[in-house]
Amino acid sequence: MPKLDAYESELLAAFEKGQLKSVATKSELARLVAAARQRASEAQRPNKRPALRKPQSP
Repeated sequence: MPKLDAYESELLAAFEKGQLKSVATKSELARLVAAARQRASEAQRPNKRPALRKPQSP
């Protein structure tokens, strides 16, 4: 693990103590959830393009 500077150490300590709070609005969270769901559904689709085959030499 890379060494943290003073600011990063302070930030990590605050996170681990649960002192950080989200500043995201409900509409922003909803937009991010919708984008994640869209991306997940795209990842599950099979590739419809046929595989390219090299011509076989006779």
